[in-house]
Amino acid sequence: MSPAQWVDVGNIEALQQMLMDLDLQTYADLEQLRSTAMAALRRAHAAGLDDRNDLATFAAKAVTVHPNFDRHPQIAALLAHKQAGDYFTALIDDLSVTDWQRIARDMDVPQAIEPARN
Repeated sequence: MSPAQWVDVGNIEALQQMLMDLDLQTYADLEQLRSTAMAALRRAHAAGLDDRNDLATFAAKAVTVHPNFDRHPQIAALLAHKQAGDYFTALIDDLSVTDWQRIARDMDVPQAIEPARN
């Protein structure tokens, strides 16, 4: 197995936790849900997250907010300033439902995320 495949195997527990926390009946395409969650889990590991609860929360945000929520400037800044031992759940604890709705809307508007090019 490749190193990437081993990471995916290691993510199964976090994926399972996320799936148990979601109402799966509201999702028509479970394969897309799994694919989105696994891609998010790979990015979470790349960002230095390793706590199972953090990983499950990260994947859940990718499924419920936006597949690339972590590329939003506000979330990217939180992740960029993450210190060793910081938990993702603590980093996002102050974000409200309204904040998450705004992040989802922003992610659907590419010019709101990408810097202007001259």
